[in-house]
Amino acid sequence: MAAKISRFMSRLGDKLAPVSFKNQWPIQIMLAGFAFALSFHLVHGLRHLLWDLGFGFEGARLHTYALWEVWLVFVVSVVAIVLI
Repeated sequence: MAAKISRFMSRLGDKLAPVSFKNQWPIQIMLAGFAFALSFHLVHGLRHLLWDLGFGFEGARLHTYALWEVWLVFVVSVVAIVLI
């Protein structure tokens, strides 16, 4: 009788083991989107700080800074996703 109870408890413990939600693909997509949103907010905030200091208002530089912003958002997002 004790062996049956032990087996039952063992099987029950296997079913009640904690599930890692981080490894499920919908959660990974949400985390990637969250990382992208935070990265964009951070990088665009830095661009606004440069504007407040008076840098980057020239026509050619405005376009160049916009391209740098897109690339930097991508890099920061990938780093954030890897660290999550």
